[in-house]
Amino acid sequence: MSKSKNPLKGVKIPSDPDEDFRLHAFRLGLQYLGAGRFAVAARFTPASGNLLHHAIEMFLKGSLAKLIGVAQIPHHHQLETLWNLYRQHHADPALDQYTTLIEALHRFEGIRYPDKLIKEGGLLSVGFPASTKTVQTAGKKLPEYHLVVAHIDTLVKELFARDKLNPDFFGSQFNMEHAHKYFDYENASPSYRVPSDARHMRIRLRRLKTQRKTWGALIEPVCPRLR
Repeated sequence: MSKSKNPLKGVKIPSDPDEDFRLHAFRLGLQYLGAGRFAVAARFTPASGNLLHHAIEMFLKGSLAKLIGVAQIPHHHQLETLWNLYRQHHADPALDQYTTLIEALHRFEGIRYPDKLIKEGGLLSVGFPASTKTVQTAGKKLPEYHLVVAHIDTLVKELFARDKLNPDFFGSQFNMEHAHKYFDYENASPSYRVPSDARHMRIRLRRLKTQRKTWGALIEPVCPRLR
């Protein structure tokens, strides 16, 4: 019995490097966000702040890939610089409210390694929502590092909306119970909504139909039932 030929063999599906980077960066950003939210719940500080910093960094770099191209994205972790680049293309004053948050996240990059905390010390708080800050009343003033996860959740939702991306498309890949738990935990502004089993299946079917529409006639001989 002769083997059927693969109609896709040798056919190159067009690829856009900037768009590929954007989608992968947003997917990775959600992974960092989920890991960061777990770390906050587990009180892993300052690692939780570092993970949340990486999440926003990935979302911004993903968006910048579309705005200026992958080749022009700075290869560093300076969140304030990335935010300023982003704001050059999104000048909406409504985004001003997030500048303080970006600055707070950027401070956690400075304590990514232990040497600075060992030398200078510090007061740290990361919580859902705001945790009680320790007030310095006497002695040497210590550097402060504070984050409110609720504010980060709101920013993530805003970034997805401005890039016209549906976070459910990416989030549907995180179909493990523990991922759902920490994306949902204390989240008043979820960018990714945890799907029920039925809704999860509908999302998967929509993704398959979107792929078929994108690839068009190339997929028709292989998957004729996806209509």
